[in-house]
Amino acid sequence: MNKLFLSPKALGFESLFDRLEAFQKEQSSYPPFDVTKKDDKYFITFAVAGLTKEDIKIELENGFLSVSHNAGEEVIGEEVLHKGIAKRSFIQRFTLSEDIVINDAKLSNGLLVIELQRIIPEDKKPKLIEITQED
Repeated sequence: MNKLFLSPKALGFESLFDRLEAFQKEQSSYPPFDVTKKDDKYFITFAVAGLTKEDIKIELENGFLSVSHNAGEEVIGEEVLHKGIAKRSFIQRFTLSEDIVINDAKLSNGLLVIELQRIIPEDKKPKLIEITQED
């Protein structure tokens, strides 16, 4: 489909549309997560029961936030009678705009919460332009 047709007033963003489309195709739903917003802050909350902070890798590179876990090998000699708790490897990627910064990442009670904030530089904030009248 022609990307210009999707947004005829957004010119020069073709590569951004391609990146977003690629992300939608590669993403899985594991682990479950929520994205919430309050004022200028965003919160990504992952359900990662059974994992420690050493098990999880959070990386920011070139505007991409990646959250991952490598499950490694299963314990040899341990007989699993029922496996209902998923402890598989995962990677979740998010595209961040240039004005988003990561403030914090906390792991508590099986929930990993990453706090992000939109910091808008003064020159990017809306401003009223005064109209002068010539006599």
